[in-house]
Amino acid sequence: MKSFFWKICLPCSILLGMFSMQSLQAQQLAILPDADTIYVCPDSTLVLIASGGSAYKWSSPTISIADSGNDTVKVKSNGSIFLVYLEGAVNGLKQKDSVFVISATPQLNVQSLDASPVCRGKDVRLRAITNTGGYGLVWQPADGLSSVTGELVIARPKTTTTYTAILNITGCEVRRTVTVSILPPQVDIAQEDTVEICLGTTLRLQATTNTGNAQGLKWTSSDGLFKDTLKLAVDVKPIVTTKYYTTFSNGGCVITDSVYVKVDSLPKLLIEADPKKDSYCQGELVTLKSPTYEPFLYPGIQHKWFPDKGFETPVPEQNISCLECKNPRVNPTSSTSYTITVTEKGCPSSKSVPVSVLQPPLMPIAVNPTICRGDSITLFLANPEPGVNYRWVSPQIPSLDATIARLRVAPTSNTTYSLTAQRGRCPSVTAQTAVNVIQPADVNVPAAQRVCPGQSVTLTATGTAPSGVQQSFLWTWNNGQNSSTGATVTVNNLRQSTVFNMTYIYGPNCGVVTKSVQVTVEAVPAINGFVFNPAEAPIDGVVLGTTVTVNAQLTPPSPSGVTYSWKANNESIPGTASSVQHTPSADPTTYTLTVKTNSGGCEVSATSPPIRVLQPEFDIPNAFTPDGDENNDFFRVVFTGNIQIKELRVWNRWGQTVYNNDNGAQGWDGRVNGKLAPSDVYVYKAVIVYPDGREFVRQGDVTLIR
Repeated sequence: MKSFFWKICLPCSILLGMFSMQSLQAQQLAILPDADTIYVCPDSTLVLIASGGSAYKWSSPTISIADSGNDTVKVKSNGSIFLVYLEGAVNGLKQKDSVFVISATPQLNVQSLDASPVCRGKDVRLRAITNTGGYGLVWQPADGLSSVTGELVIARPKTTTTYTAILNITGCEVRRTVTVSILPPQVDIAQEDTVEICLGTTLRLQATTNTGNAQGLKWTSSDGLFKDTLKLAVDVKPIVTTKYYTTFSNGGCVITDSVYVKVDSLPKLLIEADPKKDSYCQGELVTLKSPTYEPFLYPGIQHKWFPDKGFETPVPEQNISCLECKNPRVNPTSSTSYTITVTEKGCPSSKSVPVSVLQPPLMPIAVNPTICRGDSITLFLANPEPGVNYRWVSPQIPSLDATIARLRVAPTSNTTYSLTAQRGRCPSVTAQTAVNVIQPADVNVPAAQRVCPGQSVTLTATGTAPSGVQQSFLWTWNNGQNSSTGATVTVNNLRQSTVFNMTYIYGPNCGVVTKSVQVTVEAVPAINGFVFNPAEAPIDGVVLGTTVTVNAQLTPPSPSGVTYSWKANNESIPGTASSVQHTPSADPTTYTLTVKTNSGGCEVSATSPPIRVLQPEFDIPNAFTPDGDENNDFFRVVFTGNIQIKELRVWNRWGQTVYNNDNGAQGWDGRVNGKLAPSDVYVYKAVIVYPDGREFVRQGDVTLIR
């Protein structure tokens, strides 16, 4: 037998067993519950069940057992330990089993084996003392405990915690508590666990303690170079990545926190000139560059150049190369008048000359516009300037060579256009624009679907957005009653077949795509109720052994393409039509019909009202008067229900058989071989069989009175 304990509580009467049946080995006599020892509360009634054999016999050396020949017996706790035996036949061989039953009121005491309070992280041993060897013991809460069921557990809570030990013997329960107090020392560094700084940066580390001061606080670093105490805030300036620790001691407890400081640095900066010369001519082009650094060594490095004011070349006034020479060079950026003043013998004279400067042509062209395929656009956004020559070309259109400013185009794909403009003999200027053409959208929707009534449906449209389109599109779903935006639509509890139309608008109103999805809701018949034969079955019940016909009322009455399945009290029974015949044995019995469609697998179920199953009753009289007055003229088994009288035998006081079930249910008429039997006391044996196979044997005596 397995070692197992059951406990029940006063004044409980429980049925134990009916579980773990699958775990029993085949052809093995056993007492259920399958345990060596069962704990129960005082004065409780325990039900024991025999399993695995036949011809059972129960016994106990200390208590009396009623119905000791049955497969189920009830034993009453006598307040102590007693032993119950079971004998039975298994495959013709006698086997035995036994079980101890211990009556006990749960007793529990708890204690801490280590002094409290303790520092956080320290172990505290907790002990529970029980009278059940620890069975039925549970600790709460589980946080910080090494076990929740042991009599000796280790507690390591983070904060002060009260633990409760619960000893439960199937309803009889006792609780005890014990508190583990944790000393309060606490230190935290305000920064995140990891901080990144640049080389040369000073970082202030800030610590907080539960005392509010730095007494007992110590700072250290992983490189061993930093030591500082009695400060909540310290400044650090590491040159390499370093881990800093703060240790706080208070009341004999020590706690530590840390921060990881990552130091980021730049490479040594160099600037080189190309070409490299001691001196350069005015206007000469010089390239300044810095070395190339490996990206994996310096990820994310960026360069930015600034002009050094110390090396700026002063711009001559009015863009004149010199102010005191005879023949200066001028470089005006706009039309300017220059004046020369000459002084001779104290008499000044001056002369002015205008210099007209032609400005570059304006280039007001559309900047990378987007159009729908089939549309056109004018690329030049203003009127042409007089005296300016224009020329349009495109690398995608070799034949394009237009000498106009306002060019209107209708490309069918993305196309780049270049415009060159020149005024007189001045250098030409060039501008470029790329026209993005929105192509028709490619959109797909799910295939037609079949669903069951009440099922949720989710439809998602997919497709590639046209080139150049970001969010300038719109999905709309419509089922004729409601509409929703977005590529996905979900409809809950769909009850009827529906066509869902999807509309997709792409580009800046470039076009519309419309597609549909047919969602067919499977036709499932309705179960409207049940009709019984006999009709009074759901009201008055039926006698055990009676066959009941259950007819389901369906709409439509005879649906096609469906299958039927029946259950009685959730157990499958034979039946593949809308009606079923069944002989119920459980009291009460309910019938469940499930109708399932063959095409979509949709199903509907309904459960009948409960049918009471009435147990048969019988009695055997102890006297009869066969005097022909039609009152108590026969000795027989008096019964109600579908009972079979398997055997009814009567003997006289000399052991001679006077009746052997000769007249079936009519019984003995008081005659032996046609002659009247004398008044006397006779002995009988009756064997009665119930419709479910249960057999009852009754023996006794009957008095024949004349």
